[in-house]
Amino acid sequence: MTPLPLTPPIRRILCAVDFARQSKAAARYAAMLAERTGARLGLAHIIGGAPDLYRLAEGGDLLSLPEHETLMEDWLSEAQLQLDELSADLPHPSDRNIVGHGVVVPTLIECATDFDADLLVVGSHGRGWFERALLGSVSEGLVREALMPVTVVRIAATLPGPARPVVCGVDFSPASIRAATWAARQAESLDAPLHLVHVLPHLDRLWMPLEAAGLHQPQLDDVAIMETLRSRLAQIARRLPGDVVAVIERGGETDRLLAAAERLAASSIVVGSHGRSGFARARIGTVAQRLVRHAPITVTVVRAPPLDWPERAAA
Repeated sequence: MTPLPLTPPIRRILCAVDFARQSKAAARYAAMLAERTGARLGLAHIIGGAPDLYRLAEGGDLLSLPEHETLMEDWLSEAQLQLDELSADLPHPSDRNIVGHGVVVPTLIECATDFDADLLVVGSHGRGWFERALLGSVSEGLVREALMPVTVVRIAATLPGPARPVVCGVDFSPASIRAATWAARQAESLDAPLHLVHVLPHLDRLWMPLEAAGLHQPQLDDVAIMETLRSRLAQIARRLPGDVVAVIERGGETDRLLAAAERLAASSIVVGSHGRSGFARARIGTVAQRLVRHAPITVTVVRAPPLDWPERAAA
């Protein structure tokens, strides 16, 4: 059986930092991952606010252009010092510390592109309403817009290892197959087992994964469905390197992926994203966004493969 082509190894990691506890945890995670994989590490802090807005909020006058530029230079200099200090405290020092200002999400993506990053890492700000608002503005924006994989890190995040497997959701789409190859690459490099989990949804949402797996509505027999899905998932598992286990779950996708991760004491969850258009994006986007918001462990979202990716035809 022909092995699936793995995604390239991680060679450059860019971690977004805002100096909160969560982003410092993300920086430590990114540094540990860089140390284990031999990747280069970059840190980026983007100032998203405009000084004149802060002056107005304090009841003062609008800043003049020279005052605005001076204050922004002071902010950038202070941020550079903090970023350099943070880098010096990491287990794997960064190769580049980037400070800039602008709209945060597109500026971070631009920095990642300039750094030629294979992975963007960002901290999660928790699950309260205010934290979700912050998360929505940066983490979810990166998940939606970045072309490279995005890893969202919780404060207590740990790297995968022999006792901390990686869980990857597979719905047989090209995006999920690519996510599986990314997860397999990471699991292999960190000596961690990989669990591929396909969730058989409720009957009213059954047709999409079944058609992707080769079944059609006239064939909807419960035994045939389960046998076909197990066979299809097992084939994917056999085409990946390392210790790979195939698991079929029933129920809601987000809930069952979270339950599988908890049961297995997994260190991370990996899912695919179908891109920015169509019903498929709404479906997987909902799963990815819910995991990013609610998973207590690290979540990585991998974008759909390019049109010329070989496994698009095989997925």
